[in-house]
Amino acid sequence: MVAIGPHIQACCYEVSAAFYQALLAMPVAGLVKQHRDRLFLHRRGPEPEAEKAPATGDDTMWFDLRAFGQLLLRRAGVAENHIEWLGSCTYCTPQSLGSFRRRTHFPAEKTFQYSWIMREA
Repeated sequence: MVAIGPHIQACCYEVSAAFYQALLAMPVAGLVKQHRDRLFLHRRGPEPEAEKAPATGDDTMWFDLRAFGQLLLRRAGVAENHIEWLGSCTYCTPQSLGSFRRRTHFPAEKTFQYSWIMREA
């Protein structure tokens, strides 16, 4: 069983074309090329809500970290039904979660998140 906690999600994880190129220089290049349309999104339509990360350039994309993690776990042999996700985006939920990325856009006090795993007897 793999549990993935809160993290920045595709709604707010803006990356540059250089980020994509950097991934292509890593051992995951084949996986990234094969699933490019799933991993890299382009915003279309109206501007996002105020809580979402604002676009900072015309050549930016939005990276789906959850999909990337899922692809890596599946490639490592973890069954889909053994992957548990907590759906919170750290950027979108300032009331309860800290976000380094959000603090680069909106000054705020640094906060910490703690996670633990407990096995029931």
